[in-house]
Amino acid sequence: MLFEHFSFSKSKLIPTRNSVLLIVLLIVFSCVGQESKQPVTDFNQYFQNWLNHENLQPATIGILVEDEHGNQLLEYNSKKSLVPASTQKLLTTAAILEKLGPDFQFETKLWYTGEIDANGILNGDIWIEGGADPTLGSERFGGLHSLAKIWLAAIKGAGITSVTGRVRVDVSKFPKYTTPRTWIWEDLGNYYGAVPSGLSFHENQYTLILESPYEIGKLCTVKRIYPEMNDLDFDCQVTAAAGNSDNAYIFGNSDGARRYIQGTIPKARDEFKIKGAISNPEKVAANWLTSALNKNEVKVNYQELDIAYSLSTKAMIYSHKSPKLSEIIRLTNQHSINLYAEHVALWNCDKRGELLSIELAAKNVKKAMEEMKIDTKGMQLVDGSGLSRFNVLTPEQLVDLLQYMKTAENSTVFENSLSVAGESGTLKRMFTGSSAAGKIKAKSGYMERVRSYAGYLETKSGKQCSFSIIINNYAGSAASTKHQIKKMLEEIIVRN
Repeated sequence: MLFEHFSFSKSKLIPTRNSVLLIVLLIVFSCVGQESKQPVTDFNQYFQNWLNHENLQPATIGILVEDEHGNQLLEYNSKKSLVPASTQKLLTTAAILEKLGPDFQFETKLWYTGEIDANGILNGDIWIEGGADPTLGSERFGGLHSLAKIWLAAIKGAGITSVTGRVRVDVSKFPKYTTPRTWIWEDLGNYYGAVPSGLSFHENQYTLILESPYEIGKLCTVKRIYPEMNDLDFDCQVTAAAGNSDNAYIFGNSDGARRYIQGTIPKARDEFKIKGAISNPEKVAANWLTSALNKNEVKVNYQELDIAYSLSTKAMIYSHKSPKLSEIIRLTNQHSINLYAEHVALWNCDKRGELLSIELAAKNVKKAMEEMKIDTKGMQLVDGSGLSRFNVLTPEQLVDLLQYMKTAENSTVFENSLSVAGESGTLKRMFTGSSAAGKIKAKSGYMERVRSYAGYLETKSGKQCSFSIIINNYAGSAASTKHQIKKMLEEIIVRN
């Protein structure tokens, strides 16, 4: 045993020759252990260690960091085509901003057909003409309560006290079917899989309130839905679970009334909200306005009228303008709203109605990149939001776009649409208290086995850089991979 090399006396410990040698060896090994814990001063070695992290070893990774002069601070597989997830929204929002400018507004028109008699009876219909506004009725802008006040005041202001016909809708700005063919089944029933419409309403999403029992594993029940949608039928197979995570998913065909809910929500909740996609927003909008009119003493009688006749005598009641495009783009990028991205991608096309499609809109975004002199080799786009796994592009293409927008006419609007590290959007919590806080403005992207970030960063020495990091097919958890990206961005900032 080691202790055999020491001799003990009553007064002191007397080392032998062998014990002295042992002490020297222990000191050497101790120093080696301490040295291995010191920070890696060589960035190349740090980067190699980062690539060898257990989460990243099986992954396909692409990175490019480039300063304002075009000098590369870091490059790795930057020409590889990878699934970008929501960082693709940078392409869509840059394209529409360059084409229409920050002050553009969508317009929804409220008008009537027929004639109003001396008693205020409208012998005709009220029409909602969709203008492809993705924000109409959104809770981000006052919600349905605010919209009802404005529209009811306009209708009553036109002298209408009752409607012989009904509320009709015009959704002709967009095609009837806008569901991208490459979106997966799991996404389509949930709020982030809501598809665009010529008359999108309440962000094409509903809130479902569930009640969960105290006992883990027991079925939850549906309490109510908002906005009211009486034509949906829910088969709830959601069970109560420990923890606080929302792991419930809604499934259902857009043409059917049946919705299946699976997964888990936290136990012992009187009300737990999950969100689903509205597949027929134009119908929901018409029913909502009809209900609002009836509740406010403007009776809608639902008589069938000759539409051709009534259209010949149409008159405007109210023109509803959306927020400015700059605000829509800010929300799209900071909160990663897929519906907003698909709307602006469709509107970026010159065609309207049935001649339009999501796939055509995606091709148009790619064309806009080519007009910015970006090499699109390897770029394949099939939607505007990045929700499809069939989208691929390279980190270099994202950096080229960011560099282009840095000197574009609307550069400030574009840069301000990005989340700020430790301060706003999807980066608010990621860099709190970090050396990178306030130094990064970027768009994040996330779907199963995909993590991506792209935007601008400022290094410790003051270099202004554009960057893109895309990781596909990582092992382990999304949270761990996100942490690895955070550490890499912090190192880039500190070491340059």
